[in-house]
Amino acid sequence: MAGFITAIFYIAAIVGSFEPNYIGTITFFGIAFVAWLSSHTLEYILRQLRQSLTEAITLREKAQQQQRFLHQVIDINPHFIFVRDQDGRFTLVNQAMADAYGTTIENVLGKTDADFNPDPARARQFRQDDLEVIQTKKELFIPEESNINAAGQLRWLQTTKRPLVDHTNAGNQVLRVAIHITELKLAEEKQRLNAQRLQILHTIDQAILAADSL
Repeated sequence: MAGFITAIFYIAAIVGSFEPNYIGTITFFGIAFVAWLSSHTLEYILRQLRQSLTEAITLREKAQQQQRFLHQVIDINPHFIFVRDQDGRFTLVNQAMADAYGTTIENVLGKTDADFNPDPARARQFRQDDLEVIQTKKELFIPEESNINAAGQLRWLQTTKRPLVDHTNAGNQVLRVAIHITELKLAEEKQRLNAQRLQILHTIDQAILAADSL
């Protein structure tokens, strides 16, 4: 800044040597005022840029904190939580879903269900369900559906698929939450088998009584 002011004095001295003293004085103060105004304008612009940069960094850090918090929330959930886009690619997935596929979250993102599902027919059905939700923008509830994990274990799920829309109200992603109901299904199956067994025993008892009465 000092060098800049010195240069102004030098220019003013040159101007004053060619003009009457009062014109040189006016020219000097004019140049000095413009220089002062320019320096303050530059300082103001730099302050605004620094403030904008600081605010942008703060917003980015807050967004990253919120993203980490969201992942913590969904990762501690034992049920399947994930989001797929209109091309069937995973854009969000929790740890339980990655575990079911026998891989990591990072390895699932960007891929489709067909990359992991051993049953192509099931993968196509999942894809059709997703497209239906995206196109109709209506929630889809599936009371029960089967799923085989990477360990070959059969699991039963109760699934809800909900469309995700952007600021233009365009739906291009699907949120899926699948609750494990395997234990419930096993209990129901056990109850059904018990009822069936009792029915068979009752039929046998009736047949024996009928035979005795002859």
